[in-house]
Amino acid sequence: MSKNKKLHEGFVYIDEIDNSIIVNLKYFTKDNFIGEKIPHYKVNRGIMTKEAAIALSKAQKKFLEKGYSIVIYDAYRPSSSVKYFSEWMKEQNNTKRKKFHYPYIEKKSDMANVYINEISGHSRGSTIDMTIIDLKKTLLKESIYEERIFNGKIYPYNNDNTIDCGTSFDLMDPASWSDNNIFNFTEEQKKNRKFIKDIMESEGFKILKEEWWHFTLKNEPFPNDYFDFEIE
Repeated sequence: MSKNKKLHEGFVYIDEIDNSIIVNLKYFTKDNFIGEKIPHYKVNRGIMTKEAAIALSKAQKKFLEKGYSIVIYDAYRPSSSVKYFSEWMKEQNNTKRKKFHYPYIEKKSDMANVYINEISGHSRGSTIDMTIIDLKKTLLKESIYEERIFNGKIYPYNNDNTIDCGTSFDLMDPASWSDNNIFNFTEEQKKNRKFIKDIMESEGFKILKEEWWHFTLKNEPFPNDYFDFEIE
């Protein structure tokens, strides 16, 4: 694996800051809400601003002390990849991954400006989609589909052996909202969400209301800039 690609100034490969962090970029695979490998994701390497990567490494040390490791699903996201998501939104009949990621919302009426936007904070380089995994377990590169019942409704659970937070990555539904207490999650699931949130916040990250896995560095170095270099 090449280590000498020149990144935009201020950005780093996360593995060059902390190679203990596990990277499984879902948009580099077909195991995502579109069901296709996303353009401009050319390698499975996470990229962030240097400040965000250093803060993430500090959080990783705290997780490691508790017997867990961070798993990265997405970090820096090129603006062209965000545009690809927007173009996919126009394909109203392309819903092949609906049961896995958005069973109870509709692309046309419910997804825009909540889950899929024309711009993304990921393109600023200090946002991450993440969870954690028990160090005694092995991450599954491709998740296994399961079903769960919350509040009398069947929900998908894409199990990759990471910690159980009730819902899995990129489930577009109020069940994934970070501050939602109306669902009958188990005490363990609620505890796991809080565990992740508390450590990430202790290192300067803030959580997104609609996604328990989504964190942004509060003092991000490029708060108004959206970048478009490829992940390679």
